Amino acid sequence: MSKFLTILVLTILLSSCGILKNTPSTNLSEGFYSDKTQSNEKVYVRSDEDVISIYPTKDEGGKLKVDTAELIYQFHQEKANNSNDMVELKSSSFDLDFIAVPLKYRPPQAGVPAQLNTEINASIYLGLRTDRYSIGYELNPLGEKDRKIKHFGFSLGVLTGFGSSSINPTTTNDLLDQEYDGIVWSKGAGGIVALNNLTLGLAVGFDNLLDGNRSIWIYESKPWFGFTLGLNIN
Repeated sequence: MSKFLTILVLTILLSSCGILKNTPSTNLSEGFYSDKTQSNEKVYVRSDEDVISIYPTKDEGGKLKVDTAELIYQFHQEKANNSNDMVELKSSSFDLDFIAVPLKYRPPQAGVPAQLNTEINASIYLGLRTDRYSIGYELNPLGEKDRKIKHFGFSLGVLTGFGSSSINPTTTNDLLDQEYDGIVWSKGAGGIVALNNLTLGLAVGFDNLLDGNRSIWIYESKPWFGFTLGLNIN
């Protein structure tokens, strides 16, 4: 079971690399943002590979409408040398992530020392996310200005999923002679920090063994602390 989960998680991670590079949480996507350089004024961003255009908005009947007649900022990829503009944007959103927990720290239980487990556990993460973007120009070694987008995001939420754990005499107070990888249901809460395309996090949770040996498993419903890796999928 452990080998199957490892292969499954690695397959999803590798096949999702393209998604990771183009999700709203790692790239500046088209939509409404708060302009931190303009007292949190609401703006609308239109973004493509060559040009990022930022428009003001106005409230009409409780709905934001884009004022296309006026342009606040425009960041060109090829005309970087002609501008010194810099803007900081913020967005808040609902976060849906695929979370892998490659490391779990389990505190001492029933005379067994603290454990650092490396079984792969796969979970779905739901949370509230805030993303901040800084757009401007930086000098390259040739003395030319290149457009740069820096991203920082953080999220707090809950997670649930399935994984495996070693079931053996040690983890059952010598009440079981058999050794096998048991299927566990994981639940918990965590925080995620994203810096550009890198997404890392920490989580705390507990596991429930999904077979008849749950009553003798020393880690049943006991807390663990984990290091997480995630892919944004919304």
